[in-house]
Amino acid sequence: MRAESAAASTLPKLAVIGVHTASEAYPNTLHSMQGLRRHFDVNEINIPLLPREGGAMRARGGLLSKAWKFVSAHARVIAKGLAMRPRPVRAYVPYPAPILLFAWSLVPRGLRPRRIVADAFISLFDTVVNDRGLLRPADWRARILWRIERRAYGIADAVIVDTDQNAEFYASLFRLPRELFIAVPLATNEREFTLSPPPVHRGACNVLFVGTLVPLHGISTIVDAAKLLAGRQDIRFTIVGTGQQAEILESALRAGAANMTWEREWKTPAQLAFCIRQADICLGVFGGGPKTQRVCPYKVYAYASMGRPIITARTAWLERAAARFGQMPFTAVTAADAEALAAEIARLADDEALRGVMASRASEFYGAVLANRITFTALRASILGEANP
Repeated sequence: MRAESAAASTLPKLAVIGVHTASEAYPNTLHSMQGLRRHFDVNEINIPLLPREGGAMRARGGLLSKAWKFVSAHARVIAKGLAMRPRPVRAYVPYPAPILLFAWSLVPRGLRPRRIVADAFISLFDTVVNDRGLLRPADWRARILWRIERRAYGIADAVIVDTDQNAEFYASLFRLPRELFIAVPLATNEREFTLSPPPVHRGACNVLFVGTLVPLHGISTIVDAAKLLAGRQDIRFTIVGTGQQAEILESALRAGAANMTWEREWKTPAQLAFCIRQADICLGVFGGGPKTQRVCPYKVYAYASMGRPIITARTAWLERAAARFGQMPFTAVTAADAEALAAEIARLADDEALRGVMASRASEFYGAVLANRITFTALRASILGEANP
């Protein structure tokens, strides 16, 4: 114990202050925290607000109880943070950060940590207004949400996002300096998602999609591609997950989509890794909206780290990442184009050698661009205020 304490004391100190949930339902938070504890002497204040299994915040007693839990968690975390002595030199606020940062903005700067770095994994305003369409941009509630989020990020010294495109988007959306937003790859489960050989061919090519069926995933494009390939008995689709656009899959299965299997239940990382090991081809995202252009979804990290050929939309993120890597790591098709997707699935299904080439390329891309060692180096530099390598 003394040796461990002595080792920790040589690391730079970091206060982690948040309402975050570090579980496999929120893998970026979980694995970011694990990495931070290896690089810093961490003092954590945390009252988890999100459920460990994912989904919306739950509390007994309805809306009033949920609102009280929300306000109470943030108030207690702020109070504990202000009581820290000495005042932290640096603090990291994991996702979800905006409301905590907004509350901090109401506190005199001399009482806050000297350097604040926050994770903006998902924007509240962008999700509610642009992605889900729950509020119109001109709605007074949307305008209030925008002002809260803008003020929140404005008090941070660095705001972590996952891609350069998201950094540019956040800066433009919230009218904040581009240099405030720092692109850092997501932290992933490299214990379960490890390189594995291709599956032994079983007569049918297994095409896998994993996701929560949000609009950027483009599940309607995947379903339409499956319909176009319905005559190919040697190609089968496996869909894992459920969510906002589940009705699209439900309708397809009711209509008799015999080449599709849907596994709706939530899966552990080990179970997801098993699904990926059984896949011959893995599908990324195909939504036609602007968010699709900016993201590298977590599923792509998992597919690539396990060495599977990937088909995904040709996006702004992928084009820039491919240029940096030196070649296109995945098979890219036009977003929201079911015919193009079906054609590429058929082409890869018919060419085992090509699948091998694309599998190797995906694995190399993960190691060069997305691996945790890259994530933790960049995250550490951002927290310390150093120039990212």
